[in-house]
Amino acid sequence: GSNALILRGWYRKFKARRDKELLHQRISKIQACHKGRVERRVIRGYLNIITKTQAMWRCQATMRQMRVYNSAAEAIQRVFRGRIYGKKPVGLMSESAARIQGLVRGHLVRARKARMDGAAMQIQCLFRGAVARVFVRRRHRAATMIQSHWRRHQAVLDLKISLFDKTDELFNERRKIMKAKLSALAAVLIQRNMRRYRDHKFYVHMRKEKNEADKRISTVLVSIFASASQIRHHVHPWFRHLPQEIVEVLEQIKASLQRTIALMPVTGKICNEEIGSKSGRCTAKDLTLEQDEHGPDLATH
Repeated sequence: GSNALILRGWYRKFKARRDKELLHQRISKIQACHKGRVERRVIRGYLNIITKTQAMWRCQATMRQMRVYNSAAEAIQRVFRGRIYGKKPVGLMSESAARIQGLVRGHLVRARKARMDGAAMQIQCLFRGAVARVFVRRRHRAATMIQSHWRRHQAVLDLKISLFDKTDELFNERRKIMKAKLSALAAVLIQRNMRRYRDHKFYVHMRKEKNEADKRISTVLVSIFASASQIRHHVHPWFRHLPQEIVEVLEQIKASLQRTIALMPVTGKICNEEIGSKSGRCTAKDLTLEQDEHGPDLATH
């Protein structure tokens, strides 16, 4: 039950802690081995350097001591040979000895000079090689930087070209769309203006016809009323232009026409308006196309 779960949890924690400690120990051992190897390698390098330094120092000290010993041995040999051979044999052999010494010293000097030249050449080769490697490394680094900058420039140019192409495509597509929209709007505008012009022209024509009709009607009414009022005395000049049949008919219906006019109430012109002039009930609203359901009052104009 729960105790088993608790024990299992404790055991897992103990095992995890133990595995962690073992892992730390193993890692510590591996690190210690690696650090010991690195330290031994460093110490071995230090020992080699110290050994070379000691060897050089001991060589110099030994050579100095050997020179002292050689000088002492030569002094002893000189004294001993002087006692053995005497000054005369030495004087006889001095020329040959000087020649032999010259040959030996020349050989030694040449050998030493050859060794020094070889060492100098090796040092020069090492130094020139190091300088050349540094120079080549710098040139490689500079060439790598130039290549990276050039490739970045080429990549930027390619990206700009692609962006410009995309922008140009979008611009051309937008221009086509706008051209189509503008064409449609222009067609609608042209149609609207044409219809407006046509309606305005029709309206102007209708207004002209209406005004002319009003003038004609007013003129006819004025002539009729004036002639009807004076028809018993003389024939109005307006009748002269009508056919004879119409004149006879008008003379016959004159009395009934006067009675009808007198009995009919005035519904057109107001009493203070002159016959034949424009009605006072005509407003600016009558000159537009926005009319009510009954339309403008055209009969009283």
